[in-house]
Amino acid sequence: MGRTLFSGYLFFFKTNIWNKEIYIKKIKTRIKTLLIPYILWNTINVIIHPVIIIGGRIVKGDGDWNRLLIFLDTLLKKGIWNIFLHYNTWGTNTNILGWPRPSMGPFSVPMWFLQTLIVLTLLTPIIYLICRYLKLYGIILLGLLYYTGIWFSIPGFSITAVFFFSLGAYFSISNKNLIVELRRYKLFWYIITALTLVPSVYFNNDGLTTYNYYSSVFIIAMIFSTINIVSRLLEKGKIKPNNLLSQATFFVYAIHPVLILGIVGMVFDIIFKGKNNPIILSIRYFSVPIITAYLCVLIYAIMKKIMPKVLNLLSGNR
Repeated sequence: MGRTLFSGYLFFFKTNIWNKEIYIKKIKTRIKTLLIPYILWNTINVIIHPVIIIGGRIVKGDGDWNRLLIFLDTLLKKGIWNIFLHYNTWGTNTNILGWPRPSMGPFSVPMWFLQTLIVLTLLTPIIYLICRYLKLYGIILLGLLYYTGIWFSIPGFSITAVFFFSLGAYFSISNKNLIVELRRYKLFWYIITALTLVPSVYFNNDGLTTYNYYSSVFIIAMIFSTINIVSRLLEKGKIKPNNLLSQATFFVYAIHPVLILGIVGMVFDIIFKGKNNPIILSIRYFSVPIITAYLCVLIYAIMKKIMPKVLNLLSGNR
């Protein structure tokens, strides 16, 4: 949600006026940075998925070819176009009233974030009016809806995303420096983070089937606390951004479920036998994501040298 907060902040950054021309200009920019990568990565995932199934069956030798048939049958039943809408549904949590609140996303699950930004971009005229005229009262209202979870179940239109995007937009539209404003109350956010961490985790142990009164507050406090800590460390030179890693962030996020993660996990299972061994499982839990991330960055670096135009399309010119 921190990404959504900054997305809202940057969308309206240094936008002193708002009119139809500016809106259209920003929409055209987001076609390159959001829509094209969104379509490409979902399409790539659908094409690659049968390869993953076939490769897995060959390597494991289990002969379970029904998985391929199930995938094709599900794809036809849900509809080809649904790979861009709500192919996947996950989560069984409820809102404060006990109403079900499932999460929905496209075929490539990580692309839910781009789907959300596409929807929010289209709604920015409304968000601008809320931030410009209702100001803090509008943000408080959205915050209450976010806390209670009372909202619509529409793909790419969650109240969590709307709230954080609007909050970031509010800082920009009000000409407030996000870092400076959050730093004024840093001690408060540190305390709230500490107080809500344990109950937030504890009450999530039921599989998110009941409303969690702490998690929504914890997420806000944790994001604000993290921004304060990281910004201070950057100012003092304790940490320095890595240009390659910062440039490859979206590419790693998008490509990791496409073959890479599955192959790394499969190779690990072949080398290290004992799926029920807690030590091996612990090593797998930490090592597979790290190795996957390194391989994705390596692919990014290679593509940057030999096929930069393709990389720009896939990364949205990031």
